[in-house]
Amino acid sequence: MTPFPYHGHPGGAPLNETIWADFDKTTAGWEDETSATTNLHDSVNTENDLTYVILSSWILDTTARIVFGLDDPSGTPQSSQNVEVFVRAKYLENFEVLPNAPTMTIRFDENGTQRAASSALSLTKSAADYSFFLNSSQISSVTNWNNSEMDILFDNSANTGLDEEAKFQIYEVRTIFTP
Repeated sequence: MTPFPYHGHPGGAPLNETIWADFDKTTAGWEDETSATTNLHDSVNTENDLTYVILSSWILDTTARIVFGLDDPSGTPQSSQNVEVFVRAKYLENFEVLPNAPTMTIRFDENGTQRAASSALSLTKSAADYSFFLNSSQISSVTNWNNSEMDILFDNSANTGLDEEAKFQIYEVRTIFTP
């Protein structure tokens, strides 16, 4: 007799856990709250605003990207359960007030292949929560959840030609599985 169903098997119980940023993948140009440039994931894998990663330099009318690998979940989520992709972030202004809020696009990738993405989310100057849910097709498209990544793109191009600089700060990067 087989031991099915087991946790994570399509016939088993849905996952009820949170996985956090677990390793740095693409972090050039970013630093943590102590100005360190390695192990940045350690600053965004807790629920607090005391630790963070920040873009090292101001950007004018361009984009900045950062990618983290995520913890391995304890099993495979069911396509019918909730899978929430979550980032807590904000933007900072240099000297001038930005006429247009920069945006952030959050991608949920599997080993560099996009499985789901948010629309361009308008950022605020105060730390705020940004998230979206994967639909059942997106959940089913992931073949190996142990290769999950969060690819975050910040965009200040709405301020092109205005000589307005921005920086971006991230406090939390996680994926939440709930029944």
